[in-house]
Order: sequence, then structure tokens, then C-alpha cells
Amino acid sequence: MPLATSAALAPMPLGERVREALTAPRYRKFASLSMLASFVVPGLGSMVNGDRLRGALFLVGFALSALLLAGVGQVVAMFAFWLFAMVDASEGAKA
Repeated sequence: MPLATSAALAPMPLGERVREALTAPRYRKFASLSMLASFVVPGLGSMVNGDRLRGALFLVGFALSALLLAGVGQVVAMFAFWLFAMVDASEGAKA
């Protein structure tokens, strides 16, 4: 039984190394950390995952619902933005 073939030991071409380095994730994403961040501030978990625009939209939507709506509609809209931001941050970390 051979230990290794010469093809397996051959160095990777420069172009493949560069492509791998550019497409590799720069940091590990944790779903629980992202969800906790969005629990504290809606949209922060998405920002932690690298989706800055999506996180900012959650935060703006939450803030606008707090400022512009009144009564039960305000509470429902704020809760919906808050809950959806947490779930989205968790799912974004898993992807």
C-alpha cells in the first residue's frame, strides 16, 4: 500500500492559492453570538456577520417603528423587527 502519490505532494499553483485565500472566510461566525447581539440591538447580529446593510435596515426599521407608530401597532412592529433581526442573524451565521 503506497503512502502517498507524487500528485498529492505537488505544490498548489499560485493562482489556486490566491483564489483560495480570497474566497476563504476571514473569521468564524457563531449563530448564538449573532442572535445575542441582535437581542441587545436589533440588526447588530447581521452587522457582526458582515451584512452591514441588512443590519442597518433592521435597525432603521426598528427605530422608525418606535418613532412613527403609536399604540398596539408600534409594539407589534417593534417586536416583529426585533424578532426577525434575531432569527435572520442566526441564520446568516449558519450560511
